[in-house]
Amino acid sequence: MDFIDIDWIERCFLYKEEATIDEYVVLSDELIVYLLDFTHWIPTYYPAKRAEGFGIHYYGITKIEQQGAVIAEQLFCSLVSMFSLAPETIELTGQFQWENDKNTDGEYERYVFDRDKLCQDLQSFIYLLRRVKNGEGYILHYGI
Repeated sequence: MDFIDIDWIERCFLYKEEATIDEYVVLSDELIVYLLDFTHWIPTYYPAKRAEGFGIHYYGITKIEQQGAVIAEQLFCSLVSMFSLAPETIELTGQFQWENDKNTDGEYERYVFDRDKLCQDLQSFIYLLRRVKNGEGYILHYGI
């Protein structure tokens, strides 16, 4: 590791230590993976890189500010509308997995969610997005 890598790590931890958490929502890693393509539509800020961008930084810190909250609110409201039409148990197709490097056989992961719990979790996230949209703070995603 060189000094640039160390500087990046220090900035991430300092940013995390200085943040005060008023409210939080936990969304499953499987859901985040499933929605990654959609999250690339959301304007965000990457504190470690000190750069604006789009989408959730999977392994690092992502900041959603007012501009991103406007789009994210619309996106997640649409997802709640869609998921609310699903059966009680939602099964989604995940990433393709192999058992080992020598075996070419594999299969897609299955992500299973309780519809009502999923919609409730997303509604909690939408509540926070609305607060940010109205100028109340920001949302930090700390990665996995």
